[in-house]
Amino acid sequence: QVFLSSAPGKVVGLEFVPSRHRCAEQAAEEARRKFPKSFEGRELRFVCGDAVEFRFTDATVVFTQNWMFGEHVNQAIATHALECPRLRCLMSTRKIAHPELSLWKTVRAAAEWDDSLLFYLYVRRPSEAPSGGG
Repeated sequence: QVFLSSAPGKVVGLEFVPSRHRCAEQAAEEARRKFPKSFEGRELRFVCGDAVEFRFTDATVVFTQNWMFGEHVNQAIATHALECPRLRCLMSTRKIAHPELSLWKTVRAAAEWDDSLLFYLYVRRPSEAPSGGG
């Protein structure tokens, strides 16, 4: 859904449950058949894995549908996102409290499962300038 409704060059979807991963891959194949032009010069792939362990170091935008995740999973996702040198934004469906992230804004948008879903958009917290001394 993110891939077809936006224009990133690469989208990586992560699913923890193997059956959901297979469904995601099947949906991607169907989308490739129906919308081949949307895939030209772009990459869509799915990984079956654990968000606590998965690294996505080349991401510029990280989106997590983290409504049901425990705090340790949210912290891991935030930490991994911050490892991305070109990170512009971490977008989530549940608040994430992390010392290196600042809430930039919230946005309401329609999703397949909710007509008015609240999204939280985070950016890196600005580094504090070193105090002058001398």
